[in-house]
Amino acid sequence: MRLLVTRPQPECRKTAERVRALGGEAVEAPMLETRITAPASFDLTGITGLAVTSSRTAGILKEHRQISELQDLPVFTVGARTAEAMTSAGFETVVSADGDVLALAVLIAVRQPEGHLLYPCARDRAGDLEGDLAARGLRCDPVIVYETNPVDQIPADVLDSLRDGAIDGALIYSRRSAEAFLNALEMADSTGLLKKIRVFAISPQAGAPLAGYTCVETAAHPSEDALLKLALNRC
Repeated sequence: MRLLVTRPQPECRKTAERVRALGGEAVEAPMLETRITAPASFDLTGITGLAVTSSRTAGILKEHRQISELQDLPVFTVGARTAEAMTSAGFETVVSADGDVLALAVLIAVRQPEGHLLYPCARDRAGDLEGDLAARGLRCDPVIVYETNPVDQIPADVLDSLRDGAIDGALIYSRRSAEAFLNALEMADSTGLLKKIRVFAISPQAGAPLAGYTCVETAAHPSEDALLKLALNRC
């Protein structure tokens, strides 16, 4: 089984390593590139906790000059993988919603009913955590710490592998990755190649852009564990 990993680096490499450790083969083809945009200083006045919806945020905060102050705050994450990343970055009090953005808002409302959250996040992100928290009477300050931009072309060797049927499936982690993948295939006049592979999405929203071109299978739960289990059992 050979899976195409489309998420940006360094997550792409980490996922590829997991696929190989589980007995599969992985081809790295990031469809998004990342640029760090974290401010030199976060305003932590009145902040009672951190809301985190991406494991990438952990690495960015770990290198920030305010890391010691940030590590003193409790962390609320959207899922287990993000929680693990924050723990690895030295944060001690980390709680996972083990779900989506709405589940995270519910968790925070229960744990900090009068909380004021700092939300280090991407420029483009799924859900509306700020709105979900505001609806529950909580304050949330989003601060963009990175942005991801689409990659226009699929590497020639990867395109050849798709044409030759040497790739069994593609892993899709976000709607933007799916859109970038589709756009790159369109640029190569190769959208028909989607019929030759299985597409595995971490959520219905992530896989939606490809649904009109091929059958998209969705993980039972929006987590990497569930996605890899689905893909490796199907291929």
